[in-house]
Amino acid sequence: MLQLLGILLVIAGWMAPATAETPSAALERGGVLRAGWEAYQRGDFPSAASAYRKALESDAGNPVLWYNLGCLEALGGNLDEAETALERALSADPRVAGAHDALGQIAELRGNRSAARTRYAEADRLKPGTPAFLSHLLRVDLTVSEPGALRDTASRLLAVAPDHADARLALGVAHLKLEAPDLAIHELRRALELNPEATTAWNALALAYAQTGEFDAAREAMAKARAGSPDDAGTLTNAGVVEAYQQRWDDARRAWEAALAARPGFAPARQNLEALDTLLSAESSGGEGNP
Repeated sequence: MLQLLGILLVIAGWMAPATAETPSAALERGGVLRAGWEAYQRGDFPSAASAYRKALESDAGNPVLWYNLGCLEALGGNLDEAETALERALSADPRVAGAHDALGQIAELRGNRSAARTRYAEADRLKPGTPAFLSHLLRVDLTVSEPGALRDTASRLLAVAPDHADARLALGVAHLKLEAPDLAIHELRRALELNPEATTAWNALALAYAQTGEFDAAREAMAKARAGSPDDAGTLTNAGVVEAYQQRWDDARRAWEAALAARPGFAPARQNLEALDTLLSAESSGGEGNP
C-alpha cells in the first residue's frame, strides 16, 4: 500500500520559481495551488494533479511541485506518470529524499524489491533516522537482505521509534536467523506485547523456543500462530519444524504434507519432507542422515 503522504502539499512556502514572475502571475499560481490542495483534500486526485501540472507551466524547475505531482499521480493509480514526475523532481534536486522513497514504493508495488531497497537506502542516507524511510527499508530487508543488515535496520528504527512493533518483530527474526534464539525470544515477546495478534511473531517465537529446547512454550506459541492462520503453508511448515526439533517425525510429516496441500509445490515443506525421507532411510539402513 502506497504511503506517499509525507507530501509537503502546502499553500505557502514554495521554493522560488526558476524564472521571475509578475505579481499577477504569482497570484494566479497561488490560486492554482490552492485549488490543487482543496482537490487533494476532497480526494479528487486527478483534479489536484491537473492543478500542479498547471503550476509547473510557469515553474518547471521546481522539485517540490514535481514531487507533489508524482505523489498525486501515484495516489490516483497512475504509476508511470508518477515515476516520471518523481524523476523530474530528482533531476531538479537529487536531494529530495521523499522522491527516492516514493520511487521505492513504486518499485516495490511492481515487485522489484532490490530496486526498492536501493531507493529506500538513498532516502535514508539523505535524511537518516526518518521513521517512515526506515520502516520502508525494513519492509524490504525482511525479504531481500542478510540477517545482519535486517538487524541493523531494525535497531536503527527502534532507536527513533521504540514502540514500533514491526521493528521488534524484524529484530527478533534477525536474531533467530543469526542463531541467537535467546535474543530472538526477548524481542519477539516485546513485539507481541505491542501486537498480540501478530501471527508472524508467534511463528518465529515458536521456532526460537524450539531451538532452546523449551518445547512446551514452543507448542503454545505455535498453537497461537495456527489459530491466527490455520491454513497458511508457512505456519504449517513451521509447525512441522517444531515437531522435528522433538524428533516427532510422524507429526512433522503430517504438518508438512498439510502445508503442501494448502500450497502445492511449497518449497520449504517439500524440501523438509525430502530431508526427512533421507534421514529415516539412512537410519533404517544403519547409516547417518542429516536431520
